[in-house]
Amino acid sequence: MIRTMFALLILGAVITACGGSDNGMSASDYHARMVEIGETSTTAQQDVADLFQQVVDRPALISNSDWGRDFNDAVGTVEATLKDAKAVRPPADLEGAHTAYLKALECMADYPPMMRDALLSGSSAQISNAMTFTQSCRDLWDDALEALNDAD
Repeated sequence: MIRTMFALLILGAVITACGGSDNGMSASDYHARMVEIGETSTTAQQDVADLFQQVVDRPALISNSDWGRDFNDAVGTVEATLKDAKAVRPPADLEGAHTAYLKALECMADYPPMMRDALLSGSSAQISNAMTFTQSCRDLWDDALEALNDAD
């Protein structure tokens, strides 16, 4: 999860290196907005990871109302960052990279409920599927970075 968030920060750095825009938003404005969104998402994703670690350490916590509230808050933040990212209109030369970024962010928003449901079920197969899904999200982040490098 941390590696994924590090990729998000690299994504922002690569955006900065890209040129201007012909659709009203400069690359530097785009970069600043996406870094802001990325930092918020990173914090929320870390909160989710910490909550899952608590459940791994103490499985009964998953049925605790405080845990559920904290989980829902963190997931709500992840979903809000996705909505914010979708509202951003990237410079024309970064549209493909932005699309790849959105796919990765959508994947990261889908993961927490999937893992929560797997943990609730107690099914090792569902937990394994959720972990495989996490790897797919990482692959999407790699694709987003590649798209940004290609745009440069």
